[in-house]
Amino acid sequence: MNPPINALSDNAKILPDLLGEVINEQEGSAIFNAVELLRQGFIGQRLQPDANQKAELLEAIEAMDAESLDRVIHAFSTFFHLANITEEHANQQARDDQEENGETWKNSFADTIKKFNSDGMSLDQVMTLISDLNYYPTFTAHPTEAKRPIVLEALQRIHAQYQGLTRDDLSESDLSGFKHRLKAMIQIFWKTEAVRPTKPTVYDEIENSLYYFRESIFACLPQIYRDLEDAIKAVYPEARGQSLEIPNIVRFGTWVGGDRDGNPFVTPEITRNALRMQQVEVLTEYARRVDELSTVFTHSADQIELSPAFVKSMERDQIRLAKYFGEKHIKEPYRRKLSLVKLRLEKTIDQVQARLGDGKAFFDPLAFRSEKEFADELALVRDSLVHHNEANLTRGSLRDLMRLLDSCGFYLSKMDIRQESTLHTQAIHEIASTLADPIDYYAMDEAQRQAWLTEQLLSTQPFSYDRRQITIQSADIISVFELMSEMRAEVSENCFGSYIISMTHEASHLLEVALLAKLSGLIETDAAGNVQCQIHIAPLFETVVDLEHAEPTLESLFNNKVYRQLLSYSDQTQEVMLGYSDSCKDGGILASSWNLYKAQKNIVSLTDKHGIRCLLFHGRGGTIGRGGGPTHESILSQPKGTVKGGIKFTEQGEVLSFKYNFKETARYELTVGITGLMKASLPGVTHDDQAEHIAMMDKLVTIGEQAFRDLTDDNVATMQYFYETTPSAEIGLLNIGSRPSHRKTADYSKKSIRAIGWVFGWSQSRQNIPGWYGLGSALSQAIEEGGLSTLQDMQNNWRYFQNLLSNSQMVILKTDQEVAHEYSTLCSDQAIAKRTFEQMQGEYQVAIDTIRTITGIDDMMGDFPQIGQSVRWRNAYLDPLNYIQVMLLRRLANEPDRMASPWLKPVLDSINGIATGLRNTG
Repeated sequence: MNPPINALSDNAKILPDLLGEVINEQEGSAIFNAVELLRQGFIGQRLQPDANQKAELLEAIEAMDAESLDRVIHAFSTFFHLANITEEHANQQARDDQEENGETWKNSFADTIKKFNSDGMSLDQVMTLISDLNYYPTFTAHPTEAKRPIVLEALQRIHAQYQGLTRDDLSESDLSGFKHRLKAMIQIFWKTEAVRPTKPTVYDEIENSLYYFRESIFACLPQIYRDLEDAIKAVYPEARGQSLEIPNIVRFGTWVGGDRDGNPFVTPEITRNALRMQQVEVLTEYARRVDELSTVFTHSADQIELSPAFVKSMERDQIRLAKYFGEKHIKEPYRRKLSLVKLRLEKTIDQVQARLGDGKAFFDPLAFRSEKEFADELALVRDSLVHHNEANLTRGSLRDLMRLLDSCGFYLSKMDIRQESTLHTQAIHEIASTLADPIDYYAMDEAQRQAWLTEQLLSTQPFSYDRRQITIQSADIISVFELMSEMRAEVSENCFGSYIISMTHEASHLLEVALLAKLSGLIETDAAGNVQCQIHIAPLFETVVDLEHAEPTLESLFNNKVYRQLLSYSDQTQEVMLGYSDSCKDGGILASSWNLYKAQKNIVSLTDKHGIRCLLFHGRGGTIGRGGGPTHESILSQPKGTVKGGIKFTEQGEVLSFKYNFKETARYELTVGITGLMKASLPGVTHDDQAEHIAMMDKLVTIGEQAFRDLTDDNVATMQYFYETTPSAEIGLLNIGSRPSHRKTADYSKKSIRAIGWVFGWSQSRQNIPGWYGLGSALSQAIEEGGLSTLQDMQNNWRYFQNLLSNSQMVILKTDQEVAHEYSTLCSDQAIAKRTFEQMQGEYQVAIDTIRTITGIDDMMGDFPQIGQSVRWRNAYLDPLNYIQVMLLRRLANEPDRMASPWLKPVLDSINGIATGLRNTG
């Protein structure tokens, strides 16, 4: 099963060839020949379309039974898994080759620091820039991770073995051994079930998110700092010979176990245990690293002069050391100290695991009470090494451990809590109605609500209410704030990130959360009216309308005397989350992209006016239709002057395995993200967009949004077309996420379906309208009205517009009208199908034509040939899966009992396979 990847080395053929051998041996020649017939036949169709040959290929598909089809689907799916490995390895090898030749690869630390130096930046200026950076990836479980953890682990093993096989110094015997082991791994992988047999629990999703730390992030995070320091020293001679004080740049956040918006399975107990599971994971890594250090620092007490502070600490620990270690390492002070530190970590882990087991708390006197206690112990070792003139020894594994501790603390990832605004409003209403002097909160207007909430927040004593009179749902809301107070004491005061309010429409929505926090002890007010706060509150603006109203909502908050005091907890920083997915589903790619752009400018201008720092939190998905795209370019395309050293963004479901399953890829992704942040945060950068460009974008959005809404808003025909011509219903049966696919049961309107399922369905059928529909109409009309020169100037000189067209080209390239037409035949009303498909097809062609006119390129992604080539060869291998899926969906639709149908499993497997080939789900 060889991919047509001429740009890659001959090594690219190794894994597909071994897969072919495994299929032939394990399934027999009939399945192998069927796979090869479809593979070669559809590649031939891409090279030279032939209607008769295509008809023969479709007949071959129709003739296969369910079991045979499932095996063929499995073959192409497995091929994509292996091809992804070869592609990742080829990309990494190219970067390694550049470094070996003394070159720098694009957007690396070395490349970026060299550019800064050539632009006249001094070492002090570079270090000042770095000192203010805050790179904040936040893991989420949705829009679902289509790969099972066992699959990820198998791919890890194959990847590691493949790396060894591609070395240049292998003997024939070594090469044969690698191939033998690889074939065995592929054979086992072939027999591994790709689709989960049951729907994952939230605990499964928590474990899955922890996997990436264990497998790649713990290893590559310290390396990132070493790479940056090496790059600086290579360019600035004055930095050599010293230990650069590079502050903590990267911290991780998580929604897994904390995001309860639309997910009834995320309970307070789930959140509590998620934090404990994270704590066990990070403490285990610390214990492993401390154990390694104890075998490195084997200094004899007779050969060194320990620092006074270290000696004092050993005297303080003398009873513990004698009790647990006797005379062990008695003449090796660092080994003795580190053995005790490891034991204390293990006792801390035992303490946490006991709480995870039966929930009962016990306190071991040896356990660390805080991350600071652990940090102090490591600092004692470091400072003592420096004391006896061995500072060079502190810059290796000891510093790596201290870096990890600085980034991850005792909590691993900062847990965000997310909940919808209406539930907070309901809880406040129910609480207010139980007061001695009952209040009808619902009857208040916005100004009255803000006034009443402010009054309660300024009160020195929170009012008492009868909890027995409120609903279970509101009691659950309140208990979340109580657990936040509890877990800050148990795990770390830094274990929570922000409390995010989805569907924020008014300033009162944030004040409601503040009052609920006060009732749980997270906010206190003294007699002088000073407010003490232990919670970060962040609005989430998601729809087009909410994005337009974000500025007045925040203005009301910043003018509120209590709310300004709340910001003191975050050093006068306001986090604001922007939702890409819902805004794109709501108004299309143009309206979403532009309204997000304008919202960022307006929000940062407002925070600047009030002397508040703004941290923008980008709720991006993996696909363009949900705000996805290359991280480096995405950061640089943000409005100038809005980044200011900090950026927070979601890493959703399917993106995690792509970015973080392999150490080398994780290191690359973190590097290009940080360098993008560095460039976007350069001093003197302001948002000076040209008025002509802004006017043109306003015009484009008006046209494009109307075109998108004409197709999708309250359009029963389009929604029927969507549900009948995409595997949207079957996606809900795929066991890849705990969150329901619709907000309301049995509501199949555009409003009810989540953006995740909306984008996933369109991408499976290769129609992809969320990523490009409306663009063609807008660009075409602008050109007809004489705007071509302006559009070309925007393309040449405005990163935002460049990124918009580049991302749209990527989606267009993944769109296939011939394949999409096959899906359109599934619609029960062919008149609707014909009208809808032709409408989308026309818009698609206009988008291609206008992009070519503006950019001057003939091929989509012509400016990024490597990406374009990757998408094109994937398209040829996706064709068999798409045509098989169409046939299966047609058969499944005619089954009286779909759940018992033999066609259901192949359909679900085809969804997984196509997602793997496209490298995205929703």
